[in-house]
Amino acid sequence: MKLLRMNIKIVAILIVFILLTNIFIPTIKVFAESDNSSNIIKGTYSFTSNELDNIQVEDTFEYRDDCFTRSSFLGCEHLEILSAQLAEASASRYGIEKDHYEVNPENNSYNIVNFLNSMEFEDVSTNKYYTLEKQINSGGVAVGHKTIIADNKEYTLLVIAPRSAGYKQEWAGNFIVGDGDIHEGFKAARDEMLRYVKQYINENKISGALKIWTAGHSRGSALANLIGGFFAGGGIEYFGNDVSITPEDVYCYTFATPRTIKDGASKNIVLSVEGSRNQEEYVNDTPAEEYKYTKGGTINTKANEYTGIRNMLSSDDIFTKLPLEDWGFIHYGNDLPANHNVVTQEAMLEELEIISPYTYNKYLNSGDPTTFERKTFDLSALSIVKDNNNYSAMDIGSLLKERIDGLAHVAPTNEEYSEFEIEDGTKIGYQYALSSTAGIYGLAERLFDDGFLNDFSVIIQPLIYSYMEYASVELQKEGRANSETEAVSIALLELLEYLTGEELDVNELTIDQFVTFLAKYIYENEDKPVVEKIVSLITNIIPEDYIYFLNIAFSQFSKNSTNDTPAPLNECILEFLKACYNGPDPDSAAVQNFESAKDVRTILYGLTMFISPEISEVFKDDEGEYTASGPFTNFVETILNTIKTEKDENNEVVKVYNTIGELADTKWLIALDTIFSGPIEVSKQRIGDSYQQMLLYHINNMKKNISKFRELLMSSLLYTKDGFNAEMQVKNIATFAGNIGIIPIAHYNEVYLAYAKAAKNYDYGYEKHVGNYECLEGEGQDFNFTNDNNLTFTFNINYVQFLKEGKIFIDNIEVSRDNYIISEGSTIIKFNDEFTNTLSVGSHTLTASTEDGSVDVEFSISDNDNVEVSENSNNTNSKNINTGDGITTYFYVAIISILGIIIIAIYIKKSRI
Repeated sequence: MKLLRMNIKIVAILIVFILLTNIFIPTIKVFAESDNSSNIIKGTYSFTSNELDNIQVEDTFEYRDDCFTRSSFLGCEHLEILSAQLAEASASRYGIEKDHYEVNPENNSYNIVNFLNSMEFEDVSTNKYYTLEKQINSGGVAVGHKTIIADNKEYTLLVIAPRSAGYKQEWAGNFIVGDGDIHEGFKAARDEMLRYVKQYINENKISGALKIWTAGHSRGSALANLIGGFFAGGGIEYFGNDVSITPEDVYCYTFATPRTIKDGASKNIVLSVEGSRNQEEYVNDTPAEEYKYTKGGTINTKANEYTGIRNMLSSDDIFTKLPLEDWGFIHYGNDLPANHNVVTQEAMLEELEIISPYTYNKYLNSGDPTTFERKTFDLSALSIVKDNNNYSAMDIGSLLKERIDGLAHVAPTNEEYSEFEIEDGTKIGYQYALSSTAGIYGLAERLFDDGFLNDFSVIIQPLIYSYMEYASVELQKEGRANSETEAVSIALLELLEYLTGEELDVNELTIDQFVTFLAKYIYENEDKPVVEKIVSLITNIIPEDYIYFLNIAFSQFSKNSTNDTPAPLNECILEFLKACYNGPDPDSAAVQNFESAKDVRTILYGLTMFISPEISEVFKDDEGEYTASGPFTNFVETILNTIKTEKDENNEVVKVYNTIGELADTKWLIALDTIFSGPIEVSKQRIGDSYQQMLLYHINNMKKNISKFRELLMSSLLYTKDGFNAEMQVKNIATFAGNIGIIPIAHYNEVYLAYAKAAKNYDYGYEKHVGNYECLEGEGQDFNFTNDNNLTFTFNINYVQFLKEGKIFIDNIEVSRDNYIISEGSTIIKFNDEFTNTLSVGSHTLTASTEDGSVDVEFSISDNDNVEVSENSNNTNSKNINTGDGITTYFYVAIISILGIIIIAIYIKKSRI
């Protein structure tokens, strides 16, 4: 009997414990969830300075849960700053020692992992590309997660941080645009990151509702933009049925963002994910099978679901203008000026000085885009000067846009840009010319900075020939010239006309008139740097065997020469050139031998025999006299034929180039060998054999694409929207060169971060609604599932107010925001098909409410053949019943539990009797 009583007590105690658990634990859960997460974390983090990649800079950060408990559609000042800092920390951190780079590549992820850990993200990890070899279309990414509560619901906040600097040859993928509606190189890297995120979700057993935070700068920002668009636009299905997300839970902030996608792109392409690649260079891909999205539809990049994507763009930043807008490329989400909420430029500079003194000093020393000046070239002074005849206003953003338009001039569509042919196993096309150039820069940037480049003067000759070829093609295309000779003649004379202020007519100009024109310019500018340079060049090109003879011949033109002692050669040459225009100096010996300037020029023409017999012949008239009376174009044609004919040391013809462009390409190849000999030599010693092989691979690709490279280079430098125009070309090149210091620094993430920190006036408020709420569209509708449209209602409720506090009820049961999208204008509620399928056939009442009021709307469902539900189950798919109903349910459970305790207590008491 005692044993029986003991067992009854034990059972009773267990029952009481279970009932008490029923009472208190659910109740605690409800009240714990009744508030949003409010965690705030402050600290410091490190990042690699854009200006000095071996310098680690520290900055303070503030992480706030409440950035993620509100709708991403509203934007958040704190999150914009934190996102710029996330992008900063994601840059590769190199282990650098004297005379050696990348001592330990695993250090690449050091800053980003520490930063995420400091914000209390769990299980932070990076894919292999972050710390190992980086390929053209690869991408390093860091991922972490944490739990937050928002609107009484538990979420997993998943942070996805694409690497935003230190890419090496990954950067070359920026220029693999492809011929489709989504940037091919960016999508390939995005897919690698999505494969890794899927693996991460599975390995960490993450399930339920997600919130995504992704941010990046430059290439990293393009990848973040695509990742944000993927999650907001329906890509969540790729990760399986255990996780879900709404567009309002995608928090995407990008900085200095290249363009990524076209409106109207197919969702079947954009939302599909490639499987891991099997090429040898991609052995570090995250393993995964290919995923195909098959629901169809097209992308509207500015649709409401992408409102949580915010792209900060500077008009002074050239990289935000690629790929071309003319090709149709734009971004997902909202494009905002980088200074969209900045109080003053001075406020930005104050923040920049705090963030990075290195970048601040360079910004001040490089020039300010807000005081941008149009430039031109002063020929006499051989310098870039302010353009005092600024007939067209232009800021640096406009200039950069026109330089970028030069690319569209060569390739009007991305299909034409990406076209290629195979030559000796190498892809030949504009896309591969640019990607190889970018690959070289990405790999050898620090080698260039360390001064291992050889003399850049070797590019002067190929640049001149490239200019001639560009003029030939463009002027013939415009119908202003009928041949290469005529086009080069026009280009040369237009250039001289602008630089000297003289007028020259190619159709009437003789060779002698042209030489007289040059001699006059030398005479009038003898004290200017340009004349000194001309004389120096002439002096330096005279063969050593002729120097003594020519010095004696020219000495008579200098009044400082005597019979025994000639004046210095450069002085004699200058006096001779002046005499070609104004005749011999009256105090010189030459006055006894030459009566006029024409006589002096005759001697000049005869001297060309020592330089080139072919050129000497063009100066003769029909009687063999040196009169140079023929057309100027004859001289140009002779010069072109001479330089296009390659001879050996025996004066035998080795090769004749068909066009000046072919000659330019040959000269470029010689120049590249000279320029890159230094970096190639030291790359193996300082970084390693595999690194040298990658560098050589891109250099060889660039060489094979040299004609495409030349075309792109010349068009980007010389293109003007009004056609070939020497004056505009000089001004644009001078303006570009004169402000070259601003161009890279305008792209720095520190500058974007400074803009974000200086933005002190985010406005999250809204005007209170006056009057009653009304349904503007949708009231009384009979929704039929045979239609393609979604169930939609429009209310005169303030959009921002509804985002912050609005709720939707159907038949008095709250509908989770997972089930509808909120759009602006005034407030549009669009239900998704999955939810609408749960509504029973018949009449329903929809209630839209905020703290200021509510409005009821009647509607009905008819012909619902998609799902069978009872009349009482009109919201079985709702994921989030309102909090009041939840507490009521737990209250009933608590009452039943208390009654159970009372009954058991009575039973125990009676059992003791």
